[in-house]
Amino acid sequence: YKALLLTKRFEAVRSLVWLENQTFLDNAALFRMLSEYQTELVLFMMAATKKEWVKRAISNYFTKLRFIRTEIQGRHLKKMGLPPGPVYRKVLDRLLDEKLNDRLQNKKEEIEFVQDKFGNHFFSA
Repeated sequence: YKALLLTKRFEAVRSLVWLENQTFLDNAALFRMLSEYQTELVLFMMAATKKEWVKRAISNYFTKLRFIRTEIQGRHLKKMGLPPGPVYRKVLDRLLDEKLNDRLQNKKEEIEFVQDKFGNHFFSA
């Protein structure tokens, strides 16, 4: 476990350097990056950075973003007429990104988003 943590620490430092060099990073991108790491490493990154905006961003991930989930799941997509398959991951990831970025607030908005963005391509009539 110790060796794995050390290896991941080096990856976390590389990610932190990348993060510190960004001029803008939306919540979804931050979530995707930080969700790859264990809690200890996320806290290490927050302690290691000298940039206040990065500390706030990591704190936002740690206290809010990591708990956000979509209300729609695969079973809802199936009920909407989308045939089961790998496309579910694409749809659900896009839905989560929109929710993380505060563009969707509830299940109704999630359903409308899926129908608007994916309806013409995947759903049966």
